[in-house]
Formats: sequence, C-alpha cells, structure tokens
Amino acid sequence: MSLLLKTCILTMALLAFYMGKMAASGSLGRFIRCREAVPNDIQNVVRRNRDALYLSAVFDLDADPVRITLPETVDVDGSDQ
Repeated sequence: MSLLLKTCILTMALLAFYMGKMAASGSLGRFIRCREAVPNDIQNVVRRNRDALYLSAVFDLDADPVRITLPETVDVDGSDQ
C-alpha cells in the first residue's frame, strides 16, 4: 500500500471520528462556536491558531440540501475595503 493511500485512509478515518463525535453530541445540523481559545491539552487538531475563533458544523446532505446564508458585514475599522 502506498504512502499516499495510507495518508488518505488515515485522513478519512480521523474525519469520520470527529464528525461522529459531533453527531453523537447532538450537534448534527447546527453550528458549534468556539468563542475562547482551546487549551493545548484538549485540542482536536495538531496545532490550532491561538488568534482565531472557530466555527464547525456537520450536516446530513442526504436528508436535504443545505444553504448557508451569511449576514451583512459591518465595517468596524473605518476602511472602505
């Protein structure tokens, strides 16, 4: 078995594991917000960016189509970009 195939299998297994944990916790179809930095000893990724807040979700695409609508953004720093 090639290294690329082993890496792909490991990635899919980890993805299924984390998605299964989210679905089992009752968060299927909902966004989970992480509003604070996660302590290093309970991170579910190798190296999480300490300067960012995270949002994650798992949706059942076989049940219905999913449409995600973002709200209008507000210019908070005064720039025109």
